[in-house]
Amino acid sequence: MQLSCASAIDRQIFSGLVELGPNFDLIPDVAKRWEILDDGTRYRFHLRKDVFWTDGIQVTAGDFEFAAKRQLVPNEDQPIFSRDVVAVIKGVAAILAGKKVDEGEIGVTAVDDFTLEIELDSPIAYFLHLMALPQIFPVPRHVIEKYKEKWTDLDKIATNGPFTLLEYEAEERIVLKRNEAYHRPFFGNIESVEINIPNNQDHEKMYVDGQIDVIGFNSKLDEDFAQRYSKDLHIFPSFGLRYLLFNTQKPPFDDRRVRLALSQALDRDQIIFHLGKGYQKAFGGVLPPGMPGHSAEIGPKQDIDSAQQLLEEAGYPGGKGFPQLEIYTWDFVSNEEITGQIIAQLDNYLNIRLLHRSLSFNKFNDRLREDPPYLHVSGWVADYADPSTFFNSQWLQNSNWFNQEYLSLITKAQSEMDHGLRMSMYQKSGSADH
Repeated sequence: MQLSCASAIDRQIFSGLVELGPNFDLIPDVAKRWEILDDGTRYRFHLRKDVFWTDGIQVTAGDFEFAAKRQLVPNEDQPIFSRDVVAVIKGVAAILAGKKVDEGEIGVTAVDDFTLEIELDSPIAYFLHLMALPQIFPVPRHVIEKYKEKWTDLDKIATNGPFTLLEYEAEERIVLKRNEAYHRPFFGNIESVEINIPNNQDHEKMYVDGQIDVIGFNSKLDEDFAQRYSKDLHIFPSFGLRYLLFNTQKPPFDDRRVRLALSQALDRDQIIFHLGKGYQKAFGGVLPPGMPGHSAEIGPKQDIDSAQQLLEEAGYPGGKGFPQLEIYTWDFVSNEEITGQIIAQLDNYLNIRLLHRSLSFNKFNDRLREDPPYLHVSGWVADYADPSTFFNSQWLQNSNWFNQEYLSLITKAQSEMDHGLRMSMYQKSGSADH
């Protein structure tokens, strides 16, 4: 199961301190209220007293502290899970730097059963958005301490979310059942949900045959299928992007003129057209439309004459002498489509020929970590509704690109509590010399 799918399931069977509302606003969940203290470096959460695990045991601040420290402190039995997301918590940065940190040095403390305090190394404007992520969800300490690694077995697991885990077949299916003891209002009449996991099944045929009620498309949408079932089709915005990234330390991409030439040669609208008419949009910059801080006009527009001139100035007139390089991606249908379009357009407009290399998701990430290729195509989906989720993410670091103005702007934006000023910093960072 991929991380995004696992995270979606976590949100159904577990409840955290806060959650994101339909308009990406923060809504109290297990925490009924909170206080921001010490100039934004300490948060005190006051928990509800009517939240229980499905085995009847009350959820306490100790469960939150236990969950955080269990994930953040490395040991042989418990791998660290996405710790970079909560690296702002006191003590976590030291762990990321490879230092040995005792549990007591991590800034998550249960003051009493219904008061949780979290300390930060410095003020972080988007911190409460992080608290809506599964990484800070509580886990049943009493169950884990009793059953160890078997605590997730169906006959042992205890959860506190709107649904409970009824059935689970690894890499096959998950069945969730409505949690009658859930602490918040439960709208609608859904009693259970069955989730089919395999990607090798024909989900469109299963939908047509009435075997499943809902299917999702997060890549290429079949046009004929969409038209046939247009009354059933619902389109929701997603804070995500697909991108082409250059390794700026490897020639010829250490030359800004080459990077700009390739960028100006691409017709983004044509590339997106092949992923489904009108269902996705091309945009420049890092932040997608709808995300605070997005700049509508940022990024180079297609200009073939300028692209060819820049390439000539860089020493590759008409593409002559340009090395035949490999462009990497991972085996996801939209990545494959985008990569194919990029290869075709660069060949057509600049006489640059690239070799397509597609790897499995895990092998692709191993390659990025060990030796980032000359250029690659991938994607990123926001973890939370704040620009920092894009600017703080590892994917941008794979370019090995550095600009002091850019770094200064996004660093200052992290701790700037004035929303308008923060957004202007993110917008300005997009204009830094690439």
